[in-house]
Amino acid sequence: MQSKYAVRIGDALEDEVRKIVENSGFNSEKGAVRIVDDKEVDIAIPNTDEPQILIMSSYQLTTSSSQSSKANEQLRMYQDIERHNRSRSQRDSPNALFINVIDGGGWLSRSNELQTMWDGCDYCFSYSSLSGLREVLRYHLVN
Repeated sequence: MQSKYAVRIGDALEDEVRKIVENSGFNSEKGAVRIVDDKEVDIAIPNTDEPQILIMSSYQLTTSSSQSSKANEQLRMYQDIERHNRSRSQRDSPNALFINVIDGGGWLSRSNELQTMWDGCDYCFSYSSLSGLREVLRYHLVN
């Protein structure tokens, strides 16, 4: 029962992020993104083919051994984005950003993994700080 609850809370967190994106007037998609080795991305703005912003959300009710894997995988995704940005700069194209939305007591108990998630992104939000996401989107996406 606890794992089903955690999954539902995680889905609700992702849905809340998606609502903020949509209410800010931006299109998004969920799916595999080439620049991060075809990993599934929760929210790619404006799309998965040429994303300008990639957002991953993670909710952990309790600790889990999978948190280390998730933190390391997302750090690799961020490194992929940085490589992508270096090659895009030669073509005078906008950089892609990586945003993490992290919440739940499980992350608080795994401070090393939480630090990896924090370090491996351009911006990091919790549910209680999501109001700042709208400003980040507008700053980076509105010319």
